[in-house]
Amino acid sequence: MTRRRSIAQRLAMHTPLARWGFTVLAVIALATAQTGPFLACAVLAAYAWRCR
Repeated sequence: MTRRRSIAQRLAMHTPLARWGFTVLAVIALATAQTGPFLACAVLAAYAWRCR
């Protein structure tokens, strides 16, 4: 029987690239006053940091 992978593992959200990449994108979106992309990237960054 195969073991099912979690959503975080399928999306590779536990990698350092995901953690730092989404964090940097959120900071850039905040610096350029783009609230929509900032909120999306901030949520993804928080999830990636939580999955580590």
